[in-house]
Amino acid sequence: MLTGGLGSQAIVQDVRTSTANSTVTCVLNAANAYTFTGSGVSTLGVNAIQVSLKSTQNCSMRVQQSNDNVNWDQDDSFNYYTSINNFGITTQAIGAYARIIVNSASITATVRLGTVLCPVVEALPRALSSEGNLKVGVYEIEDAEGDVVGISSTGELRTSTHVRLAGASFQGSVVDTNFWTPTVTVTATITQTGGVLTLQAGGNNSSALINSVRRARYVGGCNNYYRGAVRLPAITGTCKRQWGAFEATDGFYFQHDETLGLSIVCRKTSSDANIISSGAFNGRLGATYVTDSNIHMYEIHWSNFSTLFYIDGVFLHKFSATTATLTDLLTVQIGAYILNGGSTANANQLILRSSTINRIGLAVTVSLYKNLGVVSNQVLKYGAGFLNRFIIGSPVNSGTVTVLDANGGTNATVTIGTFAMGNQVNSIVQPTMEIGCEFYYGLVVTTVGHTSTTFIYE
Repeated sequence: MLTGGLGSQAIVQDVRTSTANSTVTCVLNAANAYTFTGSGVSTLGVNAIQVSLKSTQNCSMRVQQSNDNVNWDQDDSFNYYTSINNFGITTQAIGAYARIIVNSASITATVRLGTVLCPVVEALPRALSSEGNLKVGVYEIEDAEGDVVGISSTGELRTSTHVRLAGASFQGSVVDTNFWTPTVTVTATITQTGGVLTLQAGGNNSSALINSVRRARYVGGCNNYYRGAVRLPAITGTCKRQWGAFEATDGFYFQHDETLGLSIVCRKTSSDANIISSGAFNGRLGATYVTDSNIHMYEIHWSNFSTLFYIDGVFLHKFSATTATLTDLLTVQIGAYILNGGSTANANQLILRSSTINRIGLAVTVSLYKNLGVVSNQVLKYGAGFLNRFIIGSPVNSGTVTVLDANGGTNATVTIGTFAMGNQVNSIVQPTMEIGCEFYYGLVVTTVGHTSTTFIYE
């Protein structure tokens, strides 16, 4: 409304609070299906709907609009996270009626909600940055189809090459021991059917463990990440379940038990001292997370500085190294484990639909070379790497090259192969042996009969 003469005009806004879509204190629990639903209010003469929200739990907030106060055809949804203290949104009014809905996803929450109808408003953030620019937080980039380009823990768009390092599909009814190592005790079982792997602890003190045969080599400057589609059926009695990227001594994983619920763990030197349980998470999912029996996508991203945990693509928690590392080894296996307590005879389960470890980055790095004469148990590298090839540079009547995946000296872990080089005296072109495989503990070689052999490896 305009007031004053031609020389002094002012706009007086008829700003109104929508009491039907506001509440000082509202408890969302099972009695109201964990939902607050406001009533339709006219937005004629209104340019924007402004909503402020405070909640004790993560929740979703929807601004719905309608032309007849019956069919709510326009629906804008926003996520509220307890880790973000200030929540206020402005939505342009395009319908004749509007209402607000808040849902806390089956977790009891106490909320404060305020809704204001404004005739004149700019639908921009309520404040600029300290340098006078728009405040912009980029958590994801979404295309027209709803597909998301994520951002890694090192601030890079996830548009780089992703390489699977460990894991295989659960095809058929036989666990493929070329890719998986199963271990069971007492009456526990590990079964596979319909593309699903089921670990079942079936008696007192029974356990089932499965690890990938391959280890996922960590390369400095790149993130590795575990990704698993996992289902947690309800448990009876005392039961612990673990899944992620771990082995006996080191790794990172999710854990669920009957006392603490969901926890996340960094294992170092066979110790699980670094553990955070539901109620103390620091990510966008909020401090508390309650599991259910549906399949969810669990992810763990790690570097040599930090480890981040995600559920269904939403950030759950971050561990950061300070004066000590989070784990000794970053090259680890996939792991899944279930253990029944001493008095639990019930059949509890952990179900995997998929389980892999991947690298954000190229499959190979820049190689180096080493030329050797006749050597015995020569260490070319400590730790994981990739053996491309070796070239015999000196003609011999006979000879061999033995390659070990070992942690140094004669302490061999796996023999990659012993390669016999036959009569090469009259050869014009000296033999090149393409290997093309990763090693996980170290590279150790022995040459017999070759005075010059060049190894090319990472």
